[in-house]
Amino acid sequence: MQKKKPKRKIKEVAFEYKVSPNYAVYSISGMTGGLNAYGDIVMNAFSERHPIPRKIVNALYNDGSMKELPDKTEGTQSLIRNVHFGLAVKPAIARAIARWLNEKADEFDKLMAQQLAEAEKNAKKK
Repeated sequence: MQKKKPKRKIKEVAFEYKVSPNYAVYSISGMTGGLNAYGDIVMNAFSERHPIPRKIVNALYNDGSMKELPDKTEGTQSLIRNVHFGLAVKPAIARAIARWLNEKADEFDKLMAQQLAEAEKNAKKK
């Protein structure tokens, strides 16, 4: 069996980021998708929300206040999933994204634990 060569840095590579004029940040609730014919993993990012009613009716009272009359509200009762964008990535890229996301989730958990410990410490001082 061949012995692995130790890993050593051979050079540095710099990356500059150019932001597309279409760049936008979306709050994402989930993903749906699957594999395409080329073996790419296709992910469609969506957000979920309650529907905006087509029409609402309010009762107007003599003191100027209003109250919605839910039985006269018109609209769908199902949740809406707005699909904002799709991605098609090779499995190796998907795994790299998954590792990166897990690292960020771990950073969040660590930060929350630190903040909780600090809050508990401050609460004991009082």
